[in-house]
Amino acid sequence: MKQQIERPQVASAGDDAALLVRERAFTNQYSHLYHARFQTLSGQLRSLAAERWPEIPVVGRLLDVAGRTDLCIIVGTLFKQSKLRQSAIKFYEKQRTLAGFRVTSRCIHEDDYLVLEDESARARLRGAISVDEYVTGVVVAIRGHGLPNGDFDALEIMTPGMPAQVPIPLPDPALVGSRVAFVSGLNLGQPGLDELPIQMMTDWLAGMLDDAAEAARIIHVIVAGNSVFPSRAVDKQVPSEPVVAASYSSDQIAYGTRGPEKVLAPVEELDVLLTEVVGDLGSGDPDAWPNRPYELHAPQQPFHRLLLPQCARYTTYTPATNPHRETIAGRWIVGSSGQPVDDMTHYSKLEPLDVLERMLQWGHIAPTTPDITGCYPFFGKDPFLLEQAPHVFFTANQAAPGWRVVEGSEGQRVLCLLVPDFSKTHSIVVADLRTLASDRCPTKFFRFRSDDVFSTPLTAAHSIPVRSLSSGGRSDLAEPRRLSVI
Repeated sequence: MKQQIERPQVASAGDDAALLVRERAFTNQYSHLYHARFQTLSGQLRSLAAERWPEIPVVGRLLDVAGRTDLCIIVGTLFKQSKLRQSAIKFYEKQRTLAGFRVTSRCIHEDDYLVLEDESARARLRGAISVDEYVTGVVVAIRGHGLPNGDFDALEIMTPGMPAQVPIPLPDPALVGSRVAFVSGLNLGQPGLDELPIQMMTDWLAGMLDDAAEAARIIHVIVAGNSVFPSRAVDKQVPSEPVVAASYSSDQIAYGTRGPEKVLAPVEELDVLLTEVVGDLGSGDPDAWPNRPYELHAPQQPFHRLLLPQCARYTTYTPATNPHRETIAGRWIVGSSGQPVDDMTHYSKLEPLDVLERMLQWGHIAPTTPDITGCYPFFGKDPFLLEQAPHVFFTANQAAPGWRVVEGSEGQRVLCLLVPDFSKTHSIVVADLRTLASDRCPTKFFRFRSDDVFSTPLTAAHSIPVRSLSSGGRSDLAEPRRLSVI
């Protein structure tokens, strides 16, 4: 007999409006994006600097620092001169395509240095500043003095700090056991992919494994990127030497040499999988950067419903932008599929959790846009600014799961999450909405093993072997769960 399981019902609402691109035009200069970022954060930094160092004058422009050697405060945007930075232009000259261009190792060197710039001038920074802990695009205030050669001797640096946070609503008895699951890196279509753990995860979410009560507590699933393996990576017939695009047919240019059927097969498989999830469970947000089949620039736009026609029939399915923002039961959840964090780890000594914490202090979820991380040339706004502190801040497609609670100076409390690459770790992350404001561990890691041998569970993790598959069939889950796909 099937077991009737009650699932808590909570309100959820997407908050991606500011990340939607209404007009796809590349006629604007990227300087407008930097200008909007600087104008938003510079006023805040000047006020904070005046409070922290009231006896030191705040200089309005970098150009006004020339010739003065007294202590002063300047505000500007950091630019990191990286000696080992890889060039997309040089890659394109050799390959005649940007497909496959990706930085996979740290590009830091002892000769790297930082430059501070505003709309009037730029100055190289000297002195007590850790170059390896900053990246291009961060707006800061610096206390120091000018040098005769035009450089600036930095004595102390200030960032905008974590923005204010909307208080978590009072404890709601209906939220007892309510959880949000984060999944990333399915990489459907990858050669040699073990699909059994993927099916186990789907069955577990649907209540088909022994612990159906645990699955019923998950009220929302966020599918956070790299759901489909990039087709060019498995196209063995694409020559490594430079080629002339005119020698290929239109289908070959669009799909490589494998044809549209094979290239689109993983997308169709994703549609089937998400339909099973959203049909049995009810709610989720999909995200696929950087492996989205049709878009490279941030913010990546929601999946078109024609790409996932079966899943799109459900009202509990929510196609989302990447980065993604959503409010679930009064908790503001913000994150991406991992590209901004990966880019920052490549050009600094920061680890992923450190990057998430720095992003909160910098008030920006993708400071390396547009210099390193590609994005649209927005005019008059920077949609990646953090106007308020989230309650959950995640980055996906990481080598291993992880979490950290970061507290702000005004009582803010943010759960930072590393969502692992499922194709490599067979793991997902589940966050407890009710315990976010408490000292209890707010996170569990569930690992789906494709063997029948029990092993010592990971710290704060559960291993689910194949033999835990229930013979009683699918449990009756009383209410559907929502699905968000980035």
